[in-house]
Amino acid sequence: MIPLLIGGAVLWGLDTNEKINRANSFNAQAAAIAEKSKNDVEAVNNNMNKTLERLGKIELEIMSNNVEKFVSLMSSIYEDFEFRRNLSGLEKLEQMGFRRKVIEELQAMTTKAVELGSAPEIKEIGNASFGAVGLLGAGALSIGFEVIAAPAMLLYTMMKSDEASAAFYEAKTRLDEAYLYEQRCLNLCALFDAINTRGRMLNNLLNDLNSYLTPAVNNMSEIVSRLGYGLDDYPEREYLGMYYAYQITNTVKIIIETPVVQNDWSINPALDNSIRIGQKNVALLKDVN
Repeated sequence: MIPLLIGGAVLWGLDTNEKINRANSFNAQAAAIAEKSKNDVEAVNNNMNKTLERLGKIELEIMSNNVEKFVSLMSSIYEDFEFRRNLSGLEKLEQMGFRRKVIEELQAMTTKAVELGSAPEIKEIGNASFGAVGLLGAGALSIGFEVIAAPAMLLYTMMKSDEASAAFYEAKTRLDEAYLYEQRCLNLCALFDAINTRGRMLNNLLNDLNSYLTPAVNNMSEIVSRLGYGLDDYPEREYLGMYYAYQITNTVKIIIETPVVQNDWSINPALDNSIRIGQKNVALLKDVN
């Protein structure tokens, strides 16, 4: 009997140790998967945030400078027409393609941009028109799962068989959760990378448009300074110069006011259309200059 009891104890010990070893292995795998996934998401998220920070800066720069100057000039022209009750002048503006509603919307956007630009520190921008800065915020990585490696795994060697089994299934569950966590991180990486790509495209577009808008607004200022606000008396060349600045400004507006993501954090399908409009207009500007 004694040898049999000893043999049974040895077999029991081997079974327990095997469970302990596999539990250790599952925990190590889970911790490695979670750590790599977390690091990958953080790297892609950091790149995205840098791109969006640059985008937010160029948006505020354009809106609070060139676009604000354009809006100020156009508002003065409209006010002059209204003061003189020049209905034919207002009609001519509409016929040329100027839209009062667009000017008013631009005015609201520039007011917001000036307020934001003068703030000592921009922490969060709620308006979708300026949603590029800190778009997803610091909480983007709070996705609900962390793998904590069990300390002092050697303690399992002191456990009885049922305790070893419990440790085995707990570690196995943790590994399954780690794979789910890995997939969620992969999905986030894909989203952040897509936002980053579009952010770079928007940066390039707005910089290109601003390079044409600067001389266009300067020319517009010179025209108004020389001829006054009576736009209805302008020669055709000056009219076209004013409308040229308006078209560029309106393109900037279309790009900036289009949110990058929707409420469900998917890429906004309207964004790609805005990018195409911007790219098309930049190509036209290059042709005429």
